Amino acid sequence: MRTGFCLFAMVFSFSACPPLAEGNWLSADDFRARVVGDVVQTEDAESGALFGHEFFQKGNRVTWRYPDGRCLYGAWWAVGETICYRYQGIAGLSCLRYALEGGKLIGHQWDPLLREAGDTGQRLHLTPMPARGMTCSGAPTS
Repeated sequence: MRTGFCLFAMVFSFSACPPLAEGNWLSADDFRARVVGDVVQTEDAESGALFGHEFFQKGNRVTWRYPDGRCLYGAWWAVGETICYRYQGIAGLSCLRYALEGGKLIGHQWDPLLREAGDTGQRLHLTPMPARGMTCSGAPTS
């Protein structure tokens, strides 16, 4: 696993999954419309294992909360159809592409270096849960 892949490399172990056909990815505007202002629960799309929650705020700010309540603070932005994240205190970026599959929001790890090696990355199931914030416990993780 390459060093620069931040949050998801720390939290998840990657598995191969079938690639989504080009052209089915959500645009940045579609993604923004589905998540900003909400807390999004993130699970492994295959096993259903909970990875954490993310609060998407206006201004492309984001807070990631681990299941134990500790949080990371960062920002996200679009690069074409790819959404990239950078969190305080973590080197590198985490980039994903998102699609609707069977009415569910699915994130696909997007790393060109892994794709060249034939690894299509882990699939994540995201469930938006209307909320106006998120509580973090303990000292913030940064």
